[in-house]
Amino acid sequence: MGMSIKWEYGQYISMAQVKTIEEKVNVKFPKSYLDIVLNFDKSRPEILNAQGEWVDGVVKTDTVGPISFELLSFRDVGHRGEIPMLFAYEVSRSWFPNPEGIIPFAITGAGDHLLFDYRVNQVDPSVGFFYHESDDDNVELIANNFKSFLGLIYPDDM
Repeated sequence: MGMSIKWEYGQYISMAQVKTIEEKVNVKFPKSYLDIVLNFDKSRPEILNAQGEWVDGVVKTDTVGPISFELLSFRDVGHRGEIPMLFAYEVSRSWFPNPEGIIPFAITGAGDHLLFDYRVNQVDPSVGFFYHESDDDNVELIANNFKSFLGLIYPDDM
């Protein structure tokens, strides 16, 4: 939609923290994603509504919506010392028969995940949605890439 987005409650992370995760999951994250996550790790989008108020930014899929979400953290924030980005990646290995190239990057309030899908394009991955309670192992395509995904975020009060 091209609206102004601000990322709330995030924290700065270093490129070294990102590189550590990239090496473990064997991908390079898209620049449009890095531009946000380096300054707003573990944040959620807010967007201006028609009344000029900042409200939660959401997206919808063909089957579910609106979906609010929070970016998974690259920082050691788990009570057992796990890094949420790596924890979600490890758990996601059991969701798919061929999990290579599927990297969760955000979690919804319901525990579902937004994913990068590198299986077709290893440079500019598509963005998908995975419903964790489904018996289906398919990733529902939301956008052809992260930059396009950002354009789909809209105010939750619409």
